[in-house]
This record gives sequence, C-alpha cells and structure tokens, in this order.
Amino acid sequence: MLEKFITSMNTDQIDKINVEEVMTRCPETVDEDSNISVAHILMKGKQIRHLPVVHLGKLTGVLSDRDLKMVSLLPQKDKISVSEVMTRSPVTVEETSSLISVLKTMVWTKVGSVVVMGRTGKIAGIFTTQDALRLLLKERGLYLPAPTAWPDCGEDEED
Repeated sequence: MLEKFITSMNTDQIDKINVEEVMTRCPETVDEDSNISVAHILMKGKQIRHLPVVHLGKLTGVLSDRDLKMVSLLPQKDKISVSEVMTRSPVTVEETSSLISVLKTMVWTKVGSVVVMGRTGKIAGIFTTQDALRLLLKERGLYLPAPTAWPDCGEDEED
C-alpha cells in the first residue's frame, strides 16, 4: 500500500516535505505498567490504532490494535500489562526526517507507524499509514482532516 502511495505522488513535492509537517502531533501515550484494558479504552475512545508506550518519560515501545486483539481472547486478560504485549524497540524517526525517507522506512520495516522524536529527545508525534493516506487524499484534492484536532504539545522549545 505505501509503495503505491510513494510512486503515486509527485516526487519533487514529496522530497520537500519533512515528517513534522504531516505527523500527528502530541500523540496519546500509555505507561508500560498500565493494564491493557486502560490502553484498549484509550485507543477505542480516541479512535487510534497505535499508541507509544513510555516508562518514566522515555519511549519503551509501541502498542497496536493488533497487539490487543492477540490477547483479547485470553482468559486472564485483565491481569496483563502493556509491557507484556507491546512491541519493544519501536521504529523511530527524527522530526526533521524527510517524508520520503520515513515512508521508505515504514515499507522496509513493515510497520504501520513510526514514533517521531523531537530535537529534545522526547516524543514529538507519530506518523501512521492513516496519515500517509490522508496526505495522498490531500494531494489529489480530496482533503480529509484528522479525526480530532491535535493541539501543540505545550512543551517549551529549546533554542
């Protein structure tokens, strides 16, 4: 899917876009010690499929809706923590990365999302296949806004 997206866009235009221009800013996160039911409620309520996982303010993984589906049938699912089902060592990119390099990374690593890290080393955003599809629609004149408005993270910028 992403390969078709990459080849369908005007490469002159896509080469000029950085991921920070099209990522979802300030994504929701969940602590790795949280119960998976907390993550499930958050993901369902916010209509998201990928959730960065943190511990003591540091990125430790990513949780996808597929991860949750795999454990949803287990009898003791209420006793399972996020850290037990998350993907450790998630794919990350810098916010200054070009969109084309991010898309290629997603294709090569076969992931549905990458966590975008800011200049300060903190999570700045997330870029998903949904963001890529939204961008493709916009490129074709069929703009579709994100399901929710994402405010600025509220973190102070470093000079």
